[in-house]
Amino acid sequence: MGGSFVIPSYISKVRVYFDSPFESTPSVTLTPIIANATASGYLSEAASVAVTDVTHDGFTAVLDLPVMREMM
Repeated sequence: MGGSFVIPSYISKVRVYFDSPFESTPSVTLTPIIANATASGYLSEAASVAVTDVTHDGFTAVLDLPVMREMM
């Protein structure tokens, strides 16, 4: 199962909710994606992402610093 979400500009964390809750707490893995080569200058900001507060219905993605552009 997979999905995607966007971290809006100037935000350092976002709560993500699953479409359907799991019966138990799932393992969550994040992979930052850049929109295009121009956005690669912002890759270092996306490289410091972590997962916290994982529950059966969602998780929180946290960055070291707020991003200057939307990140997927």
